[in-house]
Amino acid sequence: VAGFLDKIDVSGHFLLTLVNDILDLSKIDAGKMEVHAEPYPAEEFHKYINGVIEPMFKAKGVRLVREGQRFTDRTIIVDKLKYNRIFFNLLSNAAKFTPAGGTVMISLKNYRLEGKTLSYDCVISDEGIGMSERFQRKLFTPFEQERPSGFDDNMGSGLGLAITYRFVRLLGGSITVKSAPGKGSAFTVHFS
Repeated sequence: VAGFLDKIDVSGHFLLTLVNDILDLSKIDAGKMEVHAEPYPAEEFHKYINGVIEPMFKAKGVRLVREGQRFTDRTIIVDKLKYNRIFFNLLSNAAKFTPAGGTVMISLKNYRLEGKTLSYDCVISDEGIGMSERFQRKLFTPFEQERPSGFDDNMGSGLGLAITYRFVRLLGGSITVKSAPGKGSAFTVHFS
């Protein structure tokens, strides 16, 4: 009985997430998604990474490495929930498609502060299975997924990257990807 209850709980959580993702996409595409910008100290973001993201990596046996310039003394003005969701989606995908024992790197690059305007690139690169060039062309389209061999059909809804792309744009940023089958992927998110 406990096994069935666990499956019901997992299925219920998946369906709730799916409904919320579809609602988010609908709101964004209709121009109804609001941005609630507020101060977000870098220290608070690092606590989010440590508390929410790191355990996911430990459970999978994948190492998360942070490198490059850091702005731990800076506070950005951003919608915290959307900002966190962007990095959750990118990092959870990186963990999912990187084999145990592999490494995912999050790097801060091209950090520039001009007056009160901060611009930077955040690169999330993995040692995962990578993506075909054909799939990369439709990567940010809702419900699109590449089904790599060795992965089950329970990989998700195909909405995570579509929402990530829209959230990045909503926050005034851009996102690009470089990938090849068997060579991993690197997503670059630029904010300014």
